[in-house]
This record gives sequence, C-alpha cells and structure tokens, in this order.
Amino acid sequence: MLIRNIATATVLGALVFLPGCVTYPTRDEYVSRLSATPALPGKISEQTFTMLEMNEWVKYELGGDGNVLDFGNGKTFFAAFEIRPDPSPRRLELRSAFSSIAQARGHVVFPTLLVLDADFTSLLEEESEMRQSSAPSGSTEFSHEINLSADAKYVVVHTDPKNVNREVPWHYSLYIASPVNVGTESNSRAKVGVGGPMRIRVHTEAD
Repeated sequence: MLIRNIATATVLGALVFLPGCVTYPTRDEYVSRLSATPALPGKISEQTFTMLEMNEWVKYELGGDGNVLDFGNGKTFFAAFEIRPDPSPRRLELRSAFSSIAQARGHVVFPTLLVLDADFTSLLEEESEMRQSSAPSGSTEFSHEINLSADAKYVVVHTDPKNVNREVPWHYSLYIASPVNVGTESNSRAKVGVGGPMRIRVHTEAD
C-alpha cells in the first residue's frame, strides 16, 4: 500500500511543473486545435520574444498561449526567446515535463529547436534529443542541451504533430530505503508528445 501511495505521489509530482492549469493534449486534440488556430501574421522576426536571462529558468507551456506560425512545413505552435549578449561560451538547456497519468495521455514533448542570429538568419535547426533526467522535485523530466555560437540571438521552440506517432524509452525506478530496500523498476516506453509544460535556460559552460 505504501509503495502504491508513493507511486501515486510520484505521478502527481510530475504534473506540478507549472503554476495554474497545465494541459497535455492528445494528438487528436492538438491537430484539432492547431487546425482551428490561425497562424500569426508576419515572419518570425515580427513576433514577440521572451528574454532569457543568464542562468535563470523560464517556464512555459508549449501551445498554451495559442501562438501558431508556419516554419515551412505547415503551421505549428511555437515559443520564441531572446538571448542577451554574453562573451562567455554558452549552452542552451531545454527540459520537458513527463505526464504519466495512466499512460493514456502521458507523453514527453520532443520539439524542434531553431537558433537565429541578430538578423534572424538560421544558425541551427534540429530536432531535440531529449534524455531522461530528474527535476529537483524528483519528478521525471527529459532534457536536451546544445552549445550556442557567439552570434546566437534568438531561440524558437516548435513541434510537429506527426511526432506523436513516435515513442521514447524511459526507465521507471521506485524504492523504499527504510526499513529495507523494497521496490520495483522497469524499462518502458513513453509517447512523444506535441504540447505541454517545458522550461528553458541559457547558462555558461562552467555551470
């Protein structure tokens, strides 16, 4: 019974990622919402960017604000960030919360990263390779890091609804240390999602 309670707390802890309401859309919900949401007018250079201060996390829900743009492969929800100039070598860290409720809606957001310079010229565009990690709360997260070139000025995070057809391996481990080591662990697979809670930061390579 104790193990079951702790497992339940772990699952719920994975949801305490952002204040307020957090949604984990299914593929059908995402596609329906995306279809009904008009793309914003203008290019990415004309959109609003959230400033990333060095070594400070910014929490957001990808798709939560309804911002949609077409990056050349069809419209998608996106989040846009600006990076302050800094002479130090910098890294971008991206983390995605994991929703594991009944594994029916549980998924991990695997977005595409677009890094731009001050003229909005693309410096890097790649799909993230999220690796399983842990949040300070102990809940499961998936993370990805990249080096930022000296001329990196903007970062755009966006997704593709086709990604939800994929899966990613994840390891589940739960043990009670007292009075004896009792618990369970297993290797499972999580769905690759198309929207949900995330956090992002820029930090120096020394951090």
